[in-house]
Amino acid sequence: MTVPESAAALSAATVVPAVWWAVLSLSRQVRELSVARDDLLDAASIHTPCVSTRSA
Repeated sequence: MTVPESAAALSAATVVPAVWWAVLSLSRQVRELSVARDDLLDAASIHTPCVSTRSA
């Protein structure tokens, strides 16, 4: 194995776990954001009748 091949293998061994960790982190953030969005939509649907009756 030559030096460039060794460097490429080392680079791939370093990059692949980093990319995998980034994908897992992003998927967790997307899941948390979707849960937060659902909570906000639920809260908005609960408070919408209160706001509409006050303005009437």
